[in-house]
Amino acid sequence: MRFLLDTHTLIWLVSEPRRISPRVRTMLTDTRNETYASAVNIFEAASRNSAARRIGTNISAEQILAETREAGINLLNLTPEHAAAVETIALFHGDPFDRLLLAQAQVEGLQLVTHDERLAQYDSRTILF
Repeated sequence: MRFLLDTHTLIWLVSEPRRISPRVRTMLTDTRNETYASAVNIFEAASRNSAARRIGTNISAEQILAETREAGINLLNLTPEHAAAVETIALFHGDPFDRLLLAQAQVEGLQLVTHDERLAQYDSRTILF
């Protein structure tokens, strides 16, 4: 299986893994599966941290990136195809970071892993925990 983590899921996986259900945590750390974080995750964390709008944790974007690499999580770059795919996503979720992550997941054939019920409504392949 191939997974893309939303930003909260990535932060929790590298800093507070107990916040992720044991079943999902096992799937994400199983070496037979491919788990990805996106440049979008890092950008979202940096943007919210710099705007003094912490995203539920005191971990910096640089720390998230370092922990992601240390955990052996694959990094997914943002491409023009990902950006263009946002155009096909319905507007009932206003968070541009989440919409871009969903577009990346769809373009790359990845299952998005999230704790956000609204985001999970976009795609039946999304894993909600």
